[in-house]
Amino acid sequence: MLNLAVNIPNIVIFVEEFSLFVKQIPVELITFKEHPLNKHYRGTEESRDWMSSVSGHFPSFFKFWKKCKKELME
Repeated sequence: MLNLAVNIPNIVIFVEEFSLFVKQIPVELITFKEHPLNKHYRGTEESRDWMSSVSGHFPSFFKFWKKCKKELME
């Protein structure tokens, strides 16, 4: 992931608790991707990127993947 950071000018890597991060950066300047682990984040939340429009509960990964693959192959 850090190798991808070279594409972002002026990026700063911050490894710390989010609560300490918001004490150093104004919340208005924070943008993050939506994820179940990021529920406590504050700032501007961007929706996740999805590989397909398939949704719902599937009893196995492969049943889910069959539907995704069908859509991706179109």
